[in-house]
Amino acid sequence: MDPVTAQITFGVILSVMVLAWAVSLRKASLMGRQSPATDEDPFAPLTFEPSSESATKSGDGVRNSQTVRGRMEDVSLAIVDQFTRTAVPGNFATIFEVTEATSEKVVVRKTGPLMCNQPTGMYFSEAEFDLRQLGDDVVEVSYQLGFERFRKRVRTVCLGLIVGVTLPVMIIAGFVIWFLVVSSENPGVRWQVFQTLQLTHLIWPPFLLIWMYGSGQTHSNTYVSNMLRALRPADFSVSEVRR
Repeated sequence: MDPVTAQITFGVILSVMVLAWAVSLRKASLMGRQSPATDEDPFAPLTFEPSSESATKSGDGVRNSQTVRGRMEDVSLAIVDQFTRTAVPGNFATIFEVTEATSEKVVVRKTGPLMCNQPTGMYFSEAEFDLRQLGDDVVEVSYQLGFERFRKRVRTVCLGLIVGVTLPVMIIAGFVIWFLVVSSENPGVRWQVFQTLQLTHLIWPPFLLIWMYGSGQTHSNTYVSNMLRALRPADFSVSEVRR
């Protein structure tokens, strides 16, 4: 490889790497940013539609609603029952704590691990369920899922990798390849300029974590929506009556 071709190849590859690095830095920095309409209150009331396709991602949370047959008291008890029985495989303790439980509202927060041994549908850190009786046997459950703990952890790790690892390695590797490979008098050595592509091993991990964060929001909405669809508050009420 002639010197000019080696220089052009090095410049193109390194430019692409720097661009990818800048994109990952921007994405990590903007994680959890809220729109102007929700800056003051991330759990501000919204108008919901009873469909999982109407889920709204806003700032650090996901909001949606679902309709459940039954009475508010029974639906509330059924939701509490679901979360008090949700545990990490291999661990007898539940990972969610019910901090408020009334006929109109149920609030839970995660006290266990954020991700370990958990499906992506359980990555949310806190959840709030507001119940409203629509008819004699229909309850609208408006839920809001928060990801504050998960977001902070992912953002910290991403920025640590991007700024603390990837950036210095890219600078050092760039100087080494330029002076020892591109500027080499040996044409065979100049072919090693393609080793610059090895920097991709440092570029992709932050993108993976950012994708996991977004995937966790989507799958958590699906998990909670399906959980509400599967609730049988009438059966739960019967069991309470038998007591």
